[in-house]
Amino acid sequence: MHHTSASYKLRFGVSKTIKENVVEDLKKKKGKFPLTIDESTSNSNEKVVIVLVNYLKNEKIVTEHLQSFSVDSVNSASLFKGIASLMDENAIPWHNLISVLLDSCCVMRGGKSD
Repeated sequence: MHHTSASYKLRFGVSKTIKENVVEDLKKKKGKFPLTIDESTSNSNEKVVIVLVNYLKNEKIVTEHLQSFSVDSVNSASLFKGIASLMDENAIPWHNLISVLLDSCCVMRGGKSD
C-alpha cells in the first residue's frame, strides 16, 4: 500500500473510529477522566499540542490519544482555547474532567509566553 493511501486510511478511518469510541466513553455519566497535555514542535516548525486521556474501561485504566491541535503561540490562553474547543466540539461534559496534567514548563502553566 502506498504511504499516502495508508496515511489517509489511518487518519480518516481507523483514527476517526478510535476517537469516536473514546469520546463516547468520556461522555458517559461515570466517565471521569484526567487530561495529559504536552506541546511539541514539528519538523515544519509548527507548534502541536497533544492531548491524552486516561479512563477506566472494562475494569482497566487505558490511555488514549484524544486529539492534537496546532497553536500559533504556546501560552495558557491558547491551550485553554484549544481544550475548550475540543470539549465543546465533542460535547464532552466538563464535569467529567477531574484534572489536567501539564509538564513543569512555565509556558504551559501561564507564567510566561513566547
